[in-house]
Amino acid sequence: MLPGNCKRPLELWFKQLPPSVRQSIQYVTMDFHRPFSSAVAATIPDAENKIVHDKFHLVKAANEAMEQTRRLRLPSVERRRRASS
Repeated sequence: MLPGNCKRPLELWFKQLPPSVRQSIQYVTMDFHRPFSSAVAATIPDAENKIVHDKFHLVKAANEAMEQTRRLRLPSVERRRRASS
């Protein structure tokens, strides 16, 4: 783990690794913070096939999307419910 959440320190950390080590990396796990995926894409060969988003942040994003959809749809459901009563 590196301090901070900026792209540059992560890029520098990966670039200090020998190319053979970067080539041998199979997976990189992270949250959805775009600078992290950008740093990996800039320094790790075939990065788009090696990034794994952690389960906590994946479930959190899915729950937030469901909640947003529910809140958008709830008024129309309530109107239909009142109209049918």
